Amino acid sequence: RTSSLRDALIACSGKPQYRVDASSVQHKLKIGKAIGALDRVASQYLVYLDGRSFSSGMLPMIPTGALVMLPPSPWTTLHSRAFRHSGHFLPFDPRPDHVCQNVTDTIKAAEADSSASATKAAAAVEWASNNLKIEMQHQYMLHMLQAYAKLQKFKVKPSGGMKPVTWTDVLKNVKRKRSG
Repeated sequence: RTSSLRDALIACSGKPQYRVDASSVQHKLKIGKAIGALDRVASQYLVYLDGRSFSSGMLPMIPTGALVMLPPSPWTTLHSRAFRHSGHFLPFDPRPDHVCQNVTDTIKAAEADSSASATKAAAAVEWASNNLKIEMQHQYMLHMLQAYAKLQKFKVKPSGGMKPVTWTDVLKNVKRKRSG
């Protein structure tokens, strides 16, 4: 199971006083039908909730042009930390007893300032275009490996043809072969 907030949103889904459309989807248990890319693009607002483990569910939400809604969270992933830092999302209060009303109120506030909302959504798409491309993932991995290397308490003694890894080496080794 994932976030308890998801259950609260599912419970109020479809009720006329709330602006929520949610359903139970649990991939590992094959429950429910995941929202497809076309449905995400058609949505004006998308809510991302952290699960109880690593999740990359935020990735397909950010470049859709929808306003992504994120509650505060003690959990983080590579992408959620960077996206939260960008500020290109709508925060909302995640208390389970009020989450449906809080999501609805956040949407109403965004609609009341449609110009700022459109600017924020466009900024999120631009952020995704600049920060989620594969080259940025490669750079992040290289920087992490270099940071870990600095923390090592022993000196690595290269043997044979070993040499330090460079950005050029990373690029050479991650090129995917095209089929056909």
